[in-house]
Amino acid sequence: MRFIKIIAILLFLLLLGFVGYTLVSTGFFRSIEPKFDGKILKKIPLKGAEDISISSMDEFALISSTNRGGFPAPKESVKSI
Repeated sequence: MRFIKIIAILLFLLLLGFVGYTLVSTGFFRSIEPKFDGKILKKIPLKGAEDISISSMDEFALISSTNRGGFPAPKESVKSI
């Protein structure tokens, strides 16, 4: 019984080490510093920016946005049989 406990504890520690290594190596605990080195040409208040594509060669961004609050889903009618 004692041998099984030792093996279970070792497996648990091995699993815990693997999970910890994976989290650290993928940068899960890394802090992100806010910085911006460019300049803002025009600031537009957008509601619901969904997709942003940045062209680094031409130095501009395309933003797709939809005000989902302004387009509610149509009500469905339920017919009972």
